[in-house]
Amino acid sequence: MRMLDAYRLAHYGDAMRQTARTVEQGVVERIRQRGARPAENGTHPGSAAVTGADVNRMTRSQREALERQALHGAKISF
Repeated sequence: MRMLDAYRLAHYGDAMRQTARTVEQGVVERIRQRGARPAENGTHPGSAAVTGADVNRMTRSQREALERQALHGAKISF
């Protein structure tokens, strides 16, 4: 057996562990970077702007105004 082949055989496991560790660190870093920046157009299937109304985000006075409109016969839709 040649010396180079013997060295590779003896240290193959160490090389694979180091490679796996490097790949894992890269994956963790990419996940961290994606979580730290805002979503950009094309990175998720939805639109960039939220256009629908959300009752949970309305103030009390806005909800009461909708209630008054509904009492007067207005049709409320979201």
